[in-house]
Amino acid sequence: MGKRKMPGRKAIAAHWSARLVEMGRFDSDSEVMESVTCSWCWKCGQRTPFGATERCHIEPEVDGGGCDVSNLHLLCPACHRYSEMLTGVEYWEWFNGDGLPTSEWLSYMGHAAPLLVGKIMSEHLEDLRRQSVNFCQPTNDGK
Repeated sequence: MGKRKMPGRKAIAAHWSARLVEMGRFDSDSEVMESVTCSWCWKCGQRTPFGATERCHIEPEVDGGGCDVSNLHLLCPACHRYSEMLTGVEYWEWFNGDGLPTSEWLSYMGHAAPLLVGKIMSEHLEDLRRQSVNFCQPTNDGK
C-alpha cells in the first residue's frame, strides 16, 4: 500500500473555519488560520509543544473515512491519541463539548501544560494582541 496523500493544514483550516468560529472555538476566520501557524490544538487549545498539530481523521479510515478536508481535524498529539478511541457520535460529542482528556491521560502523554478551552483561548489570544505580543514567534528580549 502506497503512502496516502493528505491535504495540508491550511486547506483543512480553511474548510473548517466557519464551523470552528460558529462553535466558539475561535473568534474569526483569521484566528483559525493563525492556529495553523501557531500550532494550536482545535480541541484543548494547547500549543503543540514539538512542532505542528497532527492531521486527525474524524471517521477512521478502517470505518470508511477518507483523507479529504471534511474528515480531518488538527489536534495536538494527546487529543489525537484520545480521539482514536472515539467514532461517530462519540467523537462529535467529545469534540463539540468540553470533554477533555483527563489530567491523568494528558500527563501520561506528556502534555502537562494548562488547558485553554474555547473562549478562554480566544480571550488569552486577544489579551496578547492588545499587548502587541507576537505569540507565534519567540520573543527577543536581549537575553
